Amino acid sequence: MALPFIYEANGTSTRNITFSSPVETGSPPSAVPDSSDQTSVSVRA
Repeated sequence: MALPFIYEANGTSTRNITFSSPVETGSPPSAVPDSSDQTSVSVRA
């Protein structure tokens, strides 16, 4: 359920890219769960 919510919130391309940056670095592990990581990979691909 968190996947669609994050996808909708970050529906903007610019927002997705910005969200992918921190996810890759792994700075906010608490704020970015595994589900978010998968979404970022999908958006990047």
